[in-house]
Amino acid sequence: MKSGLTIVEMAQQIERQSKLKQDYLLDTRRLQVEPFGSQLYLHTFDDHDDPLVEPLEINQIAHRQIGTHLKIPAAYYDRM
Repeated sequence: MKSGLTIVEMAQQIERQSKLKQDYLLDTRRLQVEPFGSQLYLHTFDDHDDPLVEPLEINQIAHRQIGTHLKIPAAYYDRM
């Protein structure tokens, strides 16, 4: 028999992860993508060119959303 999380432990894990996630709604004209090592980071700026939040790492979900918004096929986007 496999052992795993109990229902209570799973609920606690979901609760912990729920508190960590953040969604942003930003003006795309105020975004800038910059490479750092092998990763890409998204920088956000206000109207005075001051950073709004710390640079955000672009994960796989964000890459898919960017490609979809720009109407770039996923296979082509992945090769870029």
